Amino acid sequence: MAKKKKKRKRAPQSSSSLSPKKYVMTKARQLPIHECLITQDWEEVGVASILITRKHKNDKITFGLYLVDLLCLGVKDTFFEFNLATYEYQSFLEKCQEEQDWVECDYDLAHNIIYGAVEFAEKYGFKPHKDFAVTRHILKEHDENTPSMDIEFGEDGRPCLVSTVYEDPSQNIAQLDKTAGKGNYDVVHLDKFGFVKEMDDEEWDDEEDWTEWDDEWQLDDHEEEQSEEEVFELLDYLYEQKFGQERASPEQKEIKLHSYTIHFDAIESPHYALTPEQRKEAQNLYKLCVVNPKQAIPLLKEKTKQHPDHPLYYNYLANAYESARKHRQAQKIVEETYKKFPDYLFAKCNYAQYLFNKNKLDQIPAVFDNKFELKSLYPQRDEFHINEVLAFNAIMCRYFTRIDDMRTAQVYYKLLKEFEDFEHPMKEVALRELRLKKFEKLSELEPNDWQS
Repeated sequence: MAKKKKKRKRAPQSSSSLSPKKYVMTKARQLPIHECLITQDWEEVGVASILITRKHKNDKITFGLYLVDLLCLGVKDTFFEFNLATYEYQSFLEKCQEEQDWVECDYDLAHNIIYGAVEFAEKYGFKPHKDFAVTRHILKEHDENTPSMDIEFGEDGRPCLVSTVYEDPSQNIAQLDKTAGKGNYDVVHLDKFGFVKEMDDEEWDDEEDWTEWDDEWQLDDHEEEQSEEEVFELLDYLYEQKFGQERASPEQKEIKLHSYTIHFDAIESPHYALTPEQRKEAQNLYKLCVVNPKQAIPLLKEKTKQHPDHPLYYNYLANAYESARKHRQAQKIVEETYKKFPDYLFAKCNYAQYLFNKNKLDQIPAVFDNKFELKSLYPQRDEFHINEVLAFNAIMCRYFTRIDDMRTAQVYYKLLKEFEDFEHPMKEVALRELRLKKFEKLSELEPNDWQS
């Protein structure tokens, strides 16, 4: 007699087996709201960036970011990040704060802005960004239980289309012609420096007018790009005039620069030499990190097993994880590499970046053995690769900028500017941070200070 087969019970699906998108759409609302942030000038400019975060039981963060046009178009852009570690979330916030001023806000205000803008836009045929179908699940249900707030949408009750030199507004104008009707909306054009020209729709009847405006502003934008370096030079000049003659305070460092040879072709440390075949393979892996980091990751993991005593592969693996937006894995490799190869310069620099993100500035000098000059850190070496020079000096520039020792930061700033033709991500961050700090200090001056 044949035995009756027992039915196997299917294990219940855990949240970890859900894709991030599926989790957000089905379970995000079960998480408590952690914080709500909004760009400070949203009422003034009519556009708000809104960040809504929810916290998991393990303290990880899932958030939705919403770019909301209150004047016409509603939710123009939105995306989410899932299950971020606290340091990853804080790092994201720091980058946001570098670009705009953010303030905390009540959830109900954020909810009313987002859904009020969506409803206003839909009156005129504009639908929210396609990813709002996902990110709306990070928000609370939109129903009669939501407290209502009096928020103005549009300008004086009518749509106001805001366009930049990077956008062709003709399609949106045609949509407003159909839904609002000619004469019942406004068009505002702005560049990166502010509002430029306001028109009503009747001035856009002639296609030739649009073409001439488009050509004119594309030319102006090109000129602005050409003059960007002039703006930085003016900033440097003004800062030097107002602060360049300040004497060093007793706690500031005196940096004595030593001479060494800078190479632009590959050089190797005798401790971490590669055979010609390995060097060629490493170059190909580096290129793969840039082009297809996800494909590079398993290959580099295998290389770290084959060559556990060579830091190059660990460094490339961290870069590949970072490029693939796998921040937790990248950070784990950065910490592992620094512990395993504490004398390796790129391990030091990457770990210092981790400390910047954690705001542990006081630990950075020890990473470099309290040496603030490259030759002093490696006295046995007379030659360095250009990437080593840029990475080290960028970290030093950022460190002294962050601790507000502008006089010392300026030393590294001038060194980095000598290599402006060479692109390096650490260098670009350092230059930007110091320039922002200079701008802040100049902005704090009173009118009388400029007369002295």
